[in-house]
Amino acid sequence: MNCYAEHEGGNTVVIGYVPRIAIPSDGKKGDKIWQSSEYFMNVFCNNALPAPSPGEEYPSAWVNIMMLLASGQDFYNQNSYTLGVTYNGVDYDSTSTRAIAAPECIDVKGAGIYSNTYKNPAVCSGGPEPQLSVTFPVRVQLYIKLAKNANKVNKKLVLPDEYIALEFKGMSGTGTIDTDKNLTFRIRGLNNIHVLDCFVNVDLEPADGVVDFGKINSRTIKNTSVSETFSVVMTKDPGAACTEQFNILGSFFHYGYFE
Repeated sequence: MNCYAEHEGGNTVVIGYVPRIAIPSDGKKGDKIWQSSEYFMNVFCNNALPAPSPGEEYPSAWVNIMMLLASGQDFYNQNSYTLGVTYNGVDYDSTSTRAIAAPECIDVKGAGIYSNTYKNPAVCSGGPEPQLSVTFPVRVQLYIKLAKNANKVNKKLVLPDEYIALEFKGMSGTGTIDTDKNLTFRIRGLNNIHVLDCFVNVDLEPADGVVDFGKINSRTIKNTSVSETFSVVMTKDPGAACTEQFNILGSFFHYGYFE
């Protein structure tokens, strides 16, 4: 079975690039240390192979498929990082390899001498004409977690640079990854992760990190500004060596609406 992004012959490779990131030494097992952008798209699948007898085949999202292959053993055997994929809102760590069937199926022709045809009525279309392709929406995000506390991570670990976290194909296709005709989602840049020898204390004011601007009228802010005071103070752990220089990137998010 072939699966592409959006339409037949569409893109088959989506890559989440890991930038250079430094992990503080107080990072805890299970912490997500990197997430990709969230990808929203339709997946188009067709060309299901004939089966011993006519029936149906479900396009499937094979999460962490690389763990089933010989090329994935370097990831399987290391215990510093857990790679994974969030598929339609559910996290699947690299410790879990499974196929998640799409909501629709493709009718499959029988391959035997006496069954070189489709079922009638067809299983997937429900009518005399078989359903030979399907399109379904997906939401995907890639991530990396700490598999142990950061101060226990193997700092000399070198991994293959690319991990295939997700592949779309038929339910029966586990043995290989077809990069030309099956849509894959990959994590690239795994060796850009570095664990620091110290950590940073972050003090926020307000302590909950929420700056409440109250009710804001959109007409009011055309003529004046609205402000609130807050502070962010970051200090290196005084009890650690902290021999390395590093930068900290912070983000601020807003929610609510103007009247």
